[in-house]
Amino acid sequence: MKDEELLDKLSEMIDTKLHPVQSLLENEVVPRIDSMQNKLDNEVVPRIDSMQNKLDNEVVPRISFVEDKLDNKVMPTIQSIQILIEHDMMPRLQNIESCYTSTYERYSKGIDQLDDMQVDIDILKSVVAEHSVRLKELA
Repeated sequence: MKDEELLDKLSEMIDTKLHPVQSLLENEVVPRIDSMQNKLDNEVVPRIDSMQNKLDNEVVPRISFVEDKLDNKVMPTIQSIQILIEHDMMPRLQNIESCYTSTYERYSKGIDQLDDMQVDIDILKSVVAEHSVRLKELA
């Protein structure tokens, strides 16, 4: 029986040592956990449910509407514009650029000729004026 008495004493000792821990659990930890569970159940979960409901009933349909508009209206229009730009406008712009470049080169060369012609005209004017004076003197 000695072993049994020893076991009883050991059990009493463990109960005595664990009693404050058990008391702390029962009086502080469990009520806090219950309070947090209550707050979760009564405040957080309903808010999450409300947000989920709002997402499902308001946001998702709007996003679906926008996606539908994009897929059925905007994207075909963008593709049409892209095709128009690639096949119609770009070749025209390249043609305009080529005409502009060649015209610029011709005018650029013509300006040099115009400057040379202006010098020649100024010389001709002075020679004609001088010859007019001499012809008047001879007449």
